[in-house]
Amino acid sequence: MVTPLRVPRRYEVGLVKIRDLSDEAYRELLSALRESPLTFSEESLSKSVNAQVSEIPSDDVVEIVLTLLSLYSLRQSSESSAPEIAERVSLGMEESGSKELKLPAESRVSFSERLTELLDLGQIDLAVRAGNLLFEHEHSFRQARIFTDVRPVFEPGKPDTPPRGAVIVHTLKISFYADNEPKDFFVALDASDISALRAQLERADMKARSLEAVLAAADVRHIDAE
Repeated sequence: MVTPLRVPRRYEVGLVKIRDLSDEAYRELLSALRESPLTFSEESLSKSVNAQVSEIPSDDVVEIVLTLLSLYSLRQSSESSAPEIAERVSLGMEESGSKELKLPAESRVSFSERLTELLDLGQIDLAVRAGNLLFEHEHSFRQARIFTDVRPVFEPGKPDTPPRGAVIVHTLKISFYADNEPKDFFVALDASDISALRAQLERADMKARSLEAVLAAADVRHIDAE
């Protein structure tokens, strides 16, 4: 027995957009996704699709791509086939209490067929699998910022006199995800630390380029976030 899938509110819009596409717009979307670059980035994939379609508003493309990437992740985590996920989503929409999300019984087969095709694109499946592996860590990087300030040095016992010197201090803020929750970490840096950090980043770039060459020689596709 097929279990209906309760659709998270965040992805309802994308499913509605897929449901309401004209046949011409749907074929255009499917073709654009098939020709898309090997990426698991929502932004990059949306940009690629938008460059290839004329029948679908750009904002709708973003919602559709976001929804599809989420369903690909669900398909992989549940080890389900594209038809199984499509059927569960269709049943969930049909049984939904939402008027906007409601899927008429007569539209269920055609919608399920669309969703099956959209969830059975090999390179998107490969890219999402790569993305899941990339973020399979205890902590995943979110973003970084560096704050720079001056700290004056006063003579002992003379806080009311002008400072005799000053030091420049950098504070590196690293934001990351832990158990899907955003967290921050702060560390102080001086000029030599900045140089050392820059050298390590440049070294990492060099190693990445070297490994990319090895992968290319072995005919293994490199899948990047972008």
